[in-house]
Amino acid sequence: MEVKITNKCKHCDKEYKRRGVRERHESACNPIAMKCDKCDYSTEVKTDDANKRKQLNRHRRVAHPSKIIKCPYCEYDTVNAGDYHKHWYEVHFTHKCPTCPERFISEAKLEEHHQSRHMYRYCTNCPKGYLLERNLKNHQLKCLGGDGAINTTIND
Repeated sequence: MEVKITNKCKHCDKEYKRRGVRERHESACNPIAMKCDKCDYSTEVKTDDANKRKQLNRHRRVAHPSKIIKCPYCEYDTVNAGDYHKHWYEVHFTHKCPTCPERFISEAKLEEHHQSRHMYRYCTNCPKGYLLERNLKNHQLKCLGGDGAINTTIND
């Protein structure tokens, strides 16, 4: 006598030939929604258990944040890191470099950037110019046989 094993859904009695297919169906067929332990929120009923867990976790992160990100320069706070970075860049990085798209939090930082990135330093012995002072000094050791005066001019 042949024993027939049926894979019947425990929620709706639908039958399947394979156990894996039945298990996936049961996960989606489960009429029980997952509920938030801090409020009245519950997940959608017509979705599988993995998606219910994702929905509930997302709800907990947004509705009941465990970590609030506070701006050190103003009263702004948020739970979303993307919103914080957008605020930081748009509100506090207001000093724009006229030469490139970089932005800075202060005039001093902008000037420091300009000096290191957009100002050439020229050799006093030849027409070669360098952005970095250390490169000019290395060149001058070869060109002048020692250290010479550094002539700096702005690159236009």
